Amino acid sequence: MNIDIIKKFNQLNIWKSGGKRAPHKPLLLLLALEKIQSGYKNQFLSYTEIEEKLSSLIYEFAPYSKAIRPQYPFWRLKNDSIWNLINAEEIQEISKSGDVNKNTLIKYNVMGGFTDEIYLKLKED
Repeated sequence: MNIDIIKKFNQLNIWKSGGKRAPHKPLLLLLALEKIQSGYKNQFLSYTEIEEKLSSLIYEFAPYSKAIRPQYPFWRLKNDSIWNLINAEEIQEISKSGDVNKNTLIKYNVMGGFTDEIYLKLKED
Protein backbone atom coordinates (compact mmCIF):
# COMPACT_ATOMS: atom_id res chain seq x y z
CA MET A 1 0.00 0.00 0.00
CA ASN A 2 1.96 2.96 -1.29
CA ILE A 3 -0.01 6.15 -0.74
CA ASP A 4 1.11 9.68 -0.07
CA ILE A 5 -1.62 11.02 2.21
CA ILE A 6 -0.10 14.48 2.55
CA LYS A 7 0.03 14.83 -1.23
CA LYS A 8 -3.62 13.82 -1.49
CA PHE A 9 -4.59 16.30 1.22
CA ASN A 10 -2.64 19.05 -0.55
CA GLN A 11 -4.56 18.32 -3.76
CA LEU A 12 -7.98 18.95 -2.22
CA ASN A 13 -10.31 20.98 -4.38
CA ILE A 14 -10.92 24.01 -2.14
CA TRP A 15 -13.16 26.91 -3.14
CA LYS A 16 -11.25 30.16 -3.58
CA SER A 17 -12.37 33.62 -4.63
CA GLY A 18 -10.81 37.05 -4.31
CA GLY A 19 -8.19 36.03 -1.79
CA LYS A 20 -10.68 34.09 0.33
CA ARG A 21 -10.85 30.36 0.60
CA ALA A 22 -13.25 27.97 2.23
CA PRO A 23 -11.58 25.75 4.86
CA HIS A 24 -14.64 23.50 5.11
CA LYS A 25 -13.06 20.32 3.73
CA PRO A 26 -9.82 20.66 5.73
CA LEU A 27 -11.88 21.23 8.89
CA LEU A 28 -13.88 18.07 8.23
CA LEU A 29 -10.65 16.14 7.66
CA LEU A 30 -9.29 17.42 10.97
CA LEU A 31 -12.43 16.18 12.71
CA ALA A 32 -12.06 12.76 11.09
CA LEU A 33 -8.36 12.63 12.00
CA GLU A 34 -9.21 13.54 15.59
CA LYS A 35 -11.66 10.63 15.74
CA ILE A 36 -8.99 8.21 14.57
CA GLN A 37 -6.41 9.65 16.96
CA SER A 38 -8.78 9.33 19.90
CA GLY A 39 -9.41 5.65 19.18
CA TYR A 40 -12.83 5.89 17.52
CA LYS A 41 -13.64 2.36 16.38
CA ASN A 42 -15.48 3.05 13.11
CA GLN A 43 -14.02 4.11 9.79
CA PHE A 44 -17.17 6.05 8.97
CA LEU A 45 -18.88 8.91 10.82
CA SER A 46 -22.55 9.66 10.46
CA TYR A 47 -23.44 13.14 9.31
CA THR A 48 -25.48 13.69 12.47
CA GLU A 49 -22.41 12.80 14.54
CA ILE A 50 -20.26 15.59 13.17
CA GLU A 51 -22.76 18.23 12.03
CA GLU A 52 -22.72 20.34 15.19
CA LYS A 53 -18.94 20.31 15.68
CA LEU A 54 -18.23 20.95 12.00
CA SER A 55 -20.75 23.82 11.97
CA SER A 56 -18.99 25.35 14.94
CA LEU A 57 -15.59 25.07 13.27
CA ILE A 58 -16.87 26.54 10.01
CA TYR A 59 -18.42 29.44 11.91
CA GLU A 60 -15.13 30.07 13.70
CA PHE A 61 -12.63 29.64 10.85
CA ALA A 62 -14.41 30.21 7.52
CA PRO A 63 -15.02 33.56 5.88
CA TYR A 64 -18.31 35.03 7.05
CA SER A 65 -21.44 33.68 5.43
CA LYS A 66 -25.09 34.08 6.37
CA ALA A 67 -25.57 30.32 6.10
CA ILE A 68 -23.31 27.59 7.42
CA ARG A 69 -23.62 24.42 5.37
CA PRO A 70 -21.62 21.56 6.88
CA GLN A 71 -23.36 19.13 4.54
CA TYR A 72 -21.38 20.51 1.58
CA PRO A 73 -17.89 19.37 2.62
CA PHE A 74 -19.33 16.11 3.97
CA TRP A 75 -20.94 15.38 0.58
CA ARG A 76 -18.38 16.99 -1.74
CA LEU A 77 -15.23 15.47 -0.24
CA LYS A 78 -15.99 12.24 -2.10
CA ASN A 79 -14.99 14.07 -5.29
CA ASP A 80 -11.42 14.38 -4.00
CA SER A 81 -10.88 10.58 -3.96
CA ILE A 82 -10.05 10.43 -0.25
CA TRP A 83 -13.57 10.13 1.21
CA ASN A 84 -16.27 7.51 0.80
CA LEU A 85 -19.95 7.72 1.61
CA ILE A 86 -22.18 4.92 2.85
CA ASN A 87 -25.96 4.90 2.35
CA ALA A 88 -25.73 7.58 -0.33
CA GLU A 89 -26.36 5.40 -3.37
CA GLU A 90 -30.18 5.54 -3.03
CA ILE A 91 -30.41 9.31 -2.70
CA GLN A 92 -32.52 10.84 -5.45
CA GLU A 93 -32.78 14.36 -3.98
CA ILE A 94 -29.65 15.80 -5.57
CA SER A 95 -29.61 19.43 -6.71
CA LYS A 96 -28.50 20.63 -10.15
CA SER A 97 -25.15 21.57 -8.58
CA GLY A 98 -24.74 17.97 -7.34
CA ASP A 99 -25.41 18.70 -3.67
CA VAL A 100 -27.84 17.34 -1.12
CA ASN A 101 -29.41 19.09 1.83
CA LYS A 102 -28.72 18.11 5.41
CA ASN A 103 -32.19 16.58 5.91
CA THR A 104 -31.45 14.13 3.10
CA LEU A 105 -28.16 13.10 4.72
CA ILE A 106 -30.01 12.56 7.99
CA LYS A 107 -32.95 10.73 6.37
CA TYR A 108 -30.65 8.20 4.69
CA ASN A 109 -28.23 8.04 7.64
CA VAL A 110 -25.34 8.87 5.33
CA MET A 111 -21.93 8.15 6.77
CA GLY A 112 -18.60 9.41 5.50
CA GLY A 113 -15.02 8.43 6.08
CA PHE A 114 -11.60 8.06 4.57
CA THR A 115 -11.14 5.57 1.76
CA ASP A 116 -9.99 2.12 2.92
CA GLU A 117 -6.44 2.75 1.73
CA ILE A 118 -6.10 6.05 3.59
CA TYR A 119 -7.90 4.83 6.72
CA LEU A 120 -5.66 1.76 7.06
CA LYS A 121 -2.53 3.85 6.53
CA LEU A 122 -3.64 6.32 9.21
CA LYS A 123 -4.51 3.54 11.64
CA GLU A 124 -1.11 1.88 11.28
CA ASP A 125 0.80 5.14 11.82
